[in-house]
Amino acid sequence: MFNALVGSIALYGTEVRGWRNEERVDRVKKKYVKWILGLDRRTPNYILVEETKMRELRLEAMKRVIKYEEITRKTKRKIVMECIKELDTEGRESEENKKGKGKRRRKEKEECRKKIEESKYNKHYENIMTEEIPKYLRERRKKKDRNVIARYRCGNKMRGSQHWREDKERKCRVCKGGVEILMHVLKECEATRYETSIEEFLKEDGKSCELMKRIDRIREERRKEKEGVETGGK
Repeated sequence: MFNALVGSIALYGTEVRGWRNEERVDRVKKKYVKWILGLDRRTPNYILVEETKMRELRLEAMKRVIKYEEITRKTKRKIVMECIKELDTEGRESEENKKGKGKRRRKEKEECRKKIEESKYNKHYENIMTEEIPKYLRERRKKKDRNVIARYRCGNKMRGSQHWREDKERKCRVCKGGVEILMHVLKECEATRYETSIEEFLKEDGKSCELMKRIDRIREERRKEKEGVETGGK
């Protein structure tokens, strides 16, 4: 929807006028996708881009410019040939520039993967990355289910890795007996533990969605119980 309503306008005419590196549009796009998937605003962009296989508008603009030039170079119209010749003289979109852009895209991808490998926010994401868009995003699903899967896969549901919180806030919301990380939730917490691996739990097909929702229900029950006790005490 963003590409249809905003991207089409932002990219209009880029083949001719070029792209002025409007990073603001890409920032808005990232915020929009986070909102659509119900992700926390603190979700690292490198995880968001990898999970959704998001193509930034500036890359799409470069792709359009290069494709347009390749088409125009094949024409035999005199005025177009003269324009291309002038562009070559000025050095715009030369073969070296194209290769430079390809190298830059590869470098950005490598940097993104490196950030994922070193991530403290979501240590498990490196093991669940996919080459294509994850199945749960490609298949038809209820919005609520899709968002639950996205939040677990992107690390939003585990407070233990949210370093900005105080130590007491990073404890398991159910048992209060350990730091709230996936290992604790699935293997140690009496109320939520389940016989499955972390990789299987976070698998792209979303088959663990019901288990994820079960954990959320237990957390909500504990929250209400706590509120009831505090209210009763007053």
